[in-house]
Amino acid sequence: MQRGRGGMGSHKHGVSGYAGQSPRLRIMQKLAAERGEFERKPPRQPMRLEFATVRAALRGKRQPR
Repeated sequence: MQRGRGGMGSHKHGVSGYAGQSPRLRIMQKLAAERGEFERKPPRQPMRLEFATVRAALRGKRQPR
């Protein structure tokens, strides 16, 4: 028999959100940013549409490339 605030329910409600970054990782990121070693990702290219219109998509007619 369970008594008090122990048990799974107490833990489940006490732990919420997501785990933060470790202090070591935060310090390393800060030092890298100060040295100018941060990474920039190339801009993403928009995907080519397979169909010219919604009507063509419903019919299954692909647009010429």
